[in-house]
Amino acid sequence: MKTNFKMLGGGLVLSGLMMLGGCGGGDNTYVAPKAPALTGSVIQGPVSGCTVVAKRAANKDFTKAEGDEVTATTGSDGKFTFAVNPSYSYTYAILPNGKDTLTGFTNIPLVAKGGSSFVTPLTTLVATAPAGSDVEAKLVALAGGVPGSSIGSINTSNTTEAAMVVSKAVENTVKAVAEAVKTAAGTNTVSAAQYAAVQAQTITSISAQIATLSLATATATLSKPSTLASNVSTAVGDAISKISTTTASATSNIVIPAASIANIANTVSTNSVGASVIAISAPAGVANAAAAIAATVPSASATTVVVESTKINVNATDKTSAAYLAVAKVDAATTTAAAAIKSDPLAIVTKTPDAYVAPVVVITVPVVAPPVAGTGSTGGSN
Repeated sequence: MKTNFKMLGGGLVLSGLMMLGGCGGGDNTYVAPKAPALTGSVIQGPVSGCTVVAKRAANKDFTKAEGDEVTATTGSDGKFTFAVNPSYSYTYAILPNGKDTLTGFTNIPLVAKGGSSFVTPLTTLVATAPAGSDVEAKLVALAGGVPGSSIGSINTSNTTEAAMVVSKAVENTVKAVAEAVKTAAGTNTVSAAQYAAVQAQTITSISAQIATLSLATATATLSKPSTLASNVSTAVGDAISKISTTTASATSNIVIPAASIANIANTVSTNSVGASVIAISAPAGVANAAAAIAATVPSASATTVVVESTKINVNATDKTSAAYLAVAKVDAATTTAAAAIKSDPLAIVTKTPDAYVAPVVVITVPVVAPPVAGTGSTGGSN
């Protein structure tokens, strides 16, 4: 089943069973026990303070919670619990209003298909993948999962280094592209709706690029920083081309010529993937993004499981630390990409017009009907 994701959003869907009690006692009155509270976690590292929305299938705007929808807020560990379980068919939207507790970044919008235990950048790639594609099988293999299993059962803060690098690269890239457009606007204002649309388009383009890879070679391609960066570059170019428009309409406030797009795509991919490798896998002392991309990330294997919190911690005071260097590289990608837009005399980034209507991004996540209860986690940063 398809639902529409407008501008941004994300989520996870957790499965479980409504437990039915037996009957007995003096008056033989049947009492149905209350369903266990629906709980979960948002992981990008752990995302604190973000809103988790159980979206009704009929509500197409994933940028906000409607008045009749059940919501929860994640704690400092990324976990959440719904005070009242949804009584309607729903998917989950993870709004980008929390903080990745490891990097300090605001989380990117996240999505996960029904039955997921975790909401992560990888589940979001699967949820935004072209219909009928095998993106999930590729990412499960990359993460060392059991063939045929769900990517939503894999915690990307505790998995293979290769999967963690890809997950972080998605976060970094989405942040860099959206921030570059916003920064290029200068004193002009890119609205929250348009900013969200840029994020959503970037995620969708990365997913579409992964869909083009063959299942047989995807793990090797995504595990190697240089080829991962090449594919991210292609995806960023596609995203910016779709974000940019040269038509004379009320919403043509972003126009970026092809020559600048190629430069931006290369800059963003090099720094975003390089930052991910530095944070997760690069040998000690590798601080240059280009050098990081030339490094080797262990192949996907269930035996190479690592824990993200041991790899990156924004609270580190050492400015040569992986955390500091990784954040610096994402900031560099943003600054350089924005400068490239500004320096192009044909580029235009102006205030979002009042008439702006964000495009609808189709999310291929099934709606899960109640009764539902279970556990899970969410994660992602921008």
